[in-house]
Amino acid sequence: MSVPYVHRSIAARYRLIASYCDACNGKYFPKRKICPKCGNNNQLKDISLIENGHSANVFSATVIRHPATTHTGYEPYISAVVEMDGYKIPTMITDFEITSDEIDIVNDIIGMPVEPVFRRITEQGDDGVIEYGMKFRPFQSSLFKEYSTYVPRKISHKAGLVGYGVYLPKYKVTVEQIATTFGTNAETYKRGLALEEKGVGNLDEDTGTYSVESARRALNHAGIDPQKIDRIWVGSESPPYAVKPTTTIVAEAIGAIPYVGGSDREFACKAATDAIPDAIALVNDELTSKTHEYTMVIGADKAQARPGDPLDYSVGEGGVTLIFGKTDVIAEPFGFASYLTDTPDFWRREFEKFPSHGGRFTGDPSYFKHVMGAAEKIMNDLEMTPKDFDYVVFHQPNGKFPIRVGTKLGFEIEQLKPGLMVTKCGNLYSGSSPLGFASTLDIAQDNEKILLVSYGSGAGSDASAWITTDVLLEKRERTIPVRDQIKGRKEMDYLQYARSKGTLMF
Repeated sequence: MSVPYVHRSIAARYRLIASYCDACNGKYFPKRKICPKCGNNNQLKDISLIENGHSANVFSATVIRHPATTHTGYEPYISAVVEMDGYKIPTMITDFEITSDEIDIVNDIIGMPVEPVFRRITEQGDDGVIEYGMKFRPFQSSLFKEYSTYVPRKISHKAGLVGYGVYLPKYKVTVEQIATTFGTNAETYKRGLALEEKGVGNLDEDTGTYSVESARRALNHAGIDPQKIDRIWVGSESPPYAVKPTTTIVAEAIGAIPYVGGSDREFACKAATDAIPDAIALVNDELTSKTHEYTMVIGADKAQARPGDPLDYSVGEGGVTLIFGKTDVIAEPFGFASYLTDTPDFWRREFEKFPSHGGRFTGDPSYFKHVMGAAEKIMNDLEMTPKDFDYVVFHQPNGKFPIRVGTKLGFEIEQLKPGLMVTKCGNLYSGSSPLGFASTLDIAQDNEKILLVSYGSGAGSDASAWITTDVLLEKRERTIPVRDQIKGRKEMDYLQYARSKGTLMF
């Protein structure tokens, strides 16, 4: 398939752009220039089915057991036509396990409620373009929030957080599964590093899809028009392309184009938090505030670890998006500090598939020195102590490090618990500390103070101090809580997991 064809297909694939004919009420997907029913060529309206509604059901389907080479690895899967608001959409049903040779299409598949999700469709070889677009998965009512705008209530003089969104995949791999695969002792990781399981994605998920899905949820939480997003940063150390930004994929998929800027960032696990001061400064600055009404920061990663390596037990997957502006702020920043040195504790050289690390050196002097340095700096600058904060969130490479560093600094375990998600989710790398921040905001009340401290190998830490507002409680029903996304996840065996991230080595 040619690159020009892929580019022409983006509008239909990314946002399900269809056409509606005012003359004869015809509905067509993908969009048309001329109505095939009545010949009308000047009364067709473009309709985004993503924005228009989410009511969708399988109209017809078949099981594909021997796919084309472009879809090898997905088999067996459901190829279907989905009916959405009267439009017929050809698609693949993803996140649906066919567990036996016999499946009752009529009773089990036809009419099944489904919802759109942004996924990989295929890729043009190892050196070609990755084709993205909407697929459909079985509808999950507990993780559904219909998109709606939020009526502005408060305008702040200073920029702050106006919305956040988290996307975690529906599958998981347990420590026991990994340990059994490689003949190691699971208790070493369960007790030694306080790990239980981690979230892992399907074969068609990656940093690009996690970024888009979390961004869509953040937009809904903020209740704003994506056209008002003026700059996007995607922080990640596992982008789908070595050269080509993920930011453009996100901007196109959420409908923020064309008057939007942005770029990808890389600083290991602090790539996202490093962009937060810039995102806030653009909204606050007198020269740019009129043109930069809202800014977006995304932290997303796909698991990278050599099979059987200690990292393999901890690295998880998912994405977190933060939106900043001056309208209906849910958390206001009141301090920033950073701490950075050249400390090579974790790295991946060009053309290497897996990262390398310095073993115990990643803890001392790397993680602890930088996290404590940033935390102490911001508290000294603000003339505050650990007791002045209601919650604290640290970067979470495992379950022990954040507790140890919190204890050293003088925080209580109760201040850490709401944001301590690594035990169940794994280390989301660039999304790690933002995930803890989001899960803390899920339960925080009005006028509570949160200290957020990230860490990125190589090495550096960013610290920021936040105070919540009463708007946080008003918008709470618009979020999909982090802990709700962990419930009911399905186990994936290690071989499936290795195949899904392209590291099948045996």
